[in-house]
Amino acid sequence: RDGRTPILEYSVTRWGIRYAWTMFAATLDGDPRSPLFAFVRIVVSNPGAGSGQARLGVAVRHQNAPRSTARMRADPESPFRFRSWYAIEDGVISRDERALLFLPDEPKPALGATLEAPYTGPFQGAAHDVVEWTPVCPTTWAFELEPGQGRAVDLVVPLVPVQDADRVRVHEQVDGAFDAVLAKTEERWQAHFDRAIDLRLPELKAHDVFWTSVANIAIARDQVQEDIWVQRVNELQYHTGFWPRDASYFAMAWWYLGMPDEGRRVIDHYFRIQNDDGSFQHDPENISPFAIARWFRLTGDLEYAKRAFPFLWRNHLWLKARRAEDPLHLMPSRGRYDNEGIEGHYVGHNFYNLCALREGAELARALGKVEEAEALEREYTDYRETF
Repeated sequence: RDGRTPILEYSVTRWGIRYAWTMFAATLDGDPRSPLFAFVRIVVSNPGAGSGQARLGVAVRHQNAPRSTARMRADPESPFRFRSWYAIEDGVISRDERALLFLPDEPKPALGATLEAPYTGPFQGAAHDVVEWTPVCPTTWAFELEPGQGRAVDLVVPLVPVQDADRVRVHEQVDGAFDAVLAKTEERWQAHFDRAIDLRLPELKAHDVFWTSVANIAIARDQVQEDIWVQRVNELQYHTGFWPRDASYFAMAWWYLGMPDEGRRVIDHYFRIQNDDGSFQHDPENISPFAIARWFRLTGDLEYAKRAFPFLWRNHLWLKARRAEDPLHLMPSRGRYDNEGIEGHYVGHNFYNLCALREGAELARALGKVEEAEALEREYTDYRETF
């Protein structure tokens, strides 16, 4: 919506009937640590001059069809079971007593067990040869629409299935809540955008990409405790863990967006993941010290520098030992994975480590640690000449 807010809207027209979707994700109380739900509204309308019938259906299945993307987030606590039990009760589609989809109380739909069999009550998937990609519990609506007339169906999908004990309570909370939750969601996103720099570009596509990115990097961070935020890569493939290389990009992005408090949240997590030997977890390229040192260059915060220096110094000793072990006295070779497809030394990894040494020396000098600064500068000079 408006080129930046993560409220998705699109429409199609079939046989003279317009189908329009509005979708967004939100927690019910605004707390990012609370369960997340996708709110979906489908509006069917008749823009023509004559009457027409709109038909709408939804169903659930364990995973996407074969040969489609396999990297969508799945609920690890609910592996596929051929003998799972399915039910549609009190406006909720559930599997093994875990709610998958909340239906509206009105309008009332027609219910099915599968696309071929009607729904007569809770059933075991094995009774209908249900496999991972079989549509289950199809729910359909048929509307007779006069010219200009429309109807809406609201659906709510939990990111993680809701336990049966909470099913009725959650259904009461989400049923009919679409407009209120949408308004609060828009308000929160507007407040987020208002904190960023005011960037306006004449090219609409570039403008929308920029502002969409401002939303996407916010979506990709999780508050895991009261004062701990973890910057993920995205919420599709890399929605767990903390990836130091990618997080360094995010930290700088937050700074350039004019939101240094968000960037500092990213940087603070580096201090939690240093190993005893000076290296960092999940960071074979050793990008973490670059992010830590660059943050001081951006901010000039001496209190931050006091905290950061011991981490940079321990890492400098680790890096020196690794270079000594490498035949080329560079950062050790790395595998292909998502790099440039070679087995060997990567130019970028060495650039990052050179920058970390140079800026670590600047940080040490700012703190009056002349001896340590000179040691870092010597290592930088030797490394740069070797490189």
